[in-house]
Amino acid sequence: MENFNPNYTINFKDSQSEIKLNLKIKYIKSNINNNDKYDLTYQWEIISGNQNIHHNFANPFINMNDYDNTDLEGLIIINNKLSTELIKHLVMPDNELSKIIGNGTVSDYKKRIINSLALFWD
Repeated sequence: MENFNPNYTINFKDSQSEIKLNLKIKYIKSNINNNDKYDLTYQWEIISGNQNIHHNFANPFINMNDYDNTDLEGLIIINNKLSTELIKHLVMPDNELSKIIGNGTVSDYKKRIINSLALFWD
């Protein structure tokens, strides 16, 4: 189990928009088949751009084919090596992440991570 802090702030940016995510991480211990989970809760704040989050281009889910309003609320995901690494990279400070992601932007990379996590909900 990774010891994540319970609260993080992540900024998602687009050329004309910015959204702040207040992320809460709760570890759920399970006594059934050792299926421990992470409960990720999302609270959004629009910094700039369209004030309707569903039309704000910084919204990390806006280009997902299966975009659902519940994606904006958060998710429960099984605790395994993949989910732990995805969460580690999502909450990693931007200056650290920028050193290991190649040519893309930190914001785009974190958008891809949060999109990936949404596909693994449990």
